[in-house]
Amino acid sequence: MPHRLHHINRIYWWQIFCASLQFISRIPVPQRFTQHITIDDYVKGVIFFPIIGFIIGMSCALVFSLAQCVWGSAIGLLFAVLCNTVITGAFHLDGLADTADGVFTLYQRPKMLEIMRDSRIGTNGVLALFFAITLKIAVLYALSEEHDVSVYTALIGAPVVARTLAVIILMYRQPYARDKGLGHVYIGKVTTKQAKLTLSCGGIIIAIVNGGVGIVCALFTLGFMCCYRAYIQRKLAGQTGDTLGGGIELAELCFCLSLLTPTMSL
Repeated sequence: MPHRLHHINRIYWWQIFCASLQFISRIPVPQRFTQHITIDDYVKGVIFFPIIGFIIGMSCALVFSLAQCVWGSAIGLLFAVLCNTVITGAFHLDGLADTADGVFTLYQRPKMLEIMRDSRIGTNGVLALFFAITLKIAVLYALSEEHDVSVYTALIGAPVVARTLAVIILMYRQPYARDKGLGHVYIGKVTTKQAKLTLSCGGIIIAIVNGGVGIVCALFTLGFMCCYRAYIQRKLAGQTGDTLGGGIELAELCFCLSLLTPTMSL
């Protein structure tokens, strides 16, 4: 009987992982693996976010490696960034665009939230997407051509750090800015134990992939994310699904930028 209960629990967490993978990526997951998962179960999967980030990062690194052999580093990095976008379904980029459209206006909070819910993209959203994608490609290219830190560690490490910090900075003990919405599945629902497990998992992966430099860059990104959280709270009095997605994109970019910082080579 104990063996049977252990087996059920193991399968249960495996199903939670599949549900989380399906929720925050476009990686195909058979429907039968998640058919018994309820909406309240999804928050339990935040402990797997760093692992999912690692899977995304490894996929991008593989695409870069293959494309680089044929077309060189520049084209290879374009395909790597494209791979990231395809795997995530542009989910986080959409959040970044909506967040920029909302918070960079002169309207009050209710109007900002209304703008962010609008499916149409505005000027601020377009500019945010253009500069975020362009800067990410430029930074990765600089890493691959001019810096001793491997671009592979950036491609793999950035998604891990971004999703780890999204949990402990933007979800844990944060108010939800709307009455209802997709972000309510996670925001304010993460427990202290889940936050600690997520942080531990992300820290171990970064230490293995990036070493001490990765930990320092992750701490730098942590500081940036705290500033981002404070800014969003001042504007919206809480987080939304869009600000989560925007925060993940900005955290990835910040981590890559910190790897390029000259002091990281010392």
